[in-house]
Amino acid sequence: MRRLIPLAAAAALLAPAGALAAGTTPGSVSIAWNARSTYFSGKVSSSQSVCARNRKVAVYRNSPGADPSVGSTRSSASGNWLLNLSGHPARGYYYAKAKSTTVGPVGSRTVCATAKSVVTRAS
Repeated sequence: MRRLIPLAAAAALLAPAGALAAGTTPGSVSIAWNARSTYFSGKVSSSQSVCARNRKVAVYRNSPGADPSVGSTRSSASGNWLLNLSGHPARGYYYAKAKSTTVGPVGSRTVCATAKSVVTRAS
């Protein structure tokens, strides 16, 4: 007897890798290093302002194996963020990541997709 793959499962198999789920709002996050100070800064952006404000942003050091987090912060109402460090980070390459989150009341929730910045160099 042949088994049929349910339609939803078949659609999931055909979807391209990395495709956003229906109802997911994409966004972006930027990162910059201020060499005269001890902080990283950037901005979370999205077509839905609710996906830019109060987002948790973590900064990671690009390294072999698992990338260690150097700290995290939250974005402001306008999406800007600033991560003060206790000293200068080790020379290397760093990136920021805003993890996916679901916001809003039940019935009108918005799913904000994970956003990852380009890599920046701290020296």
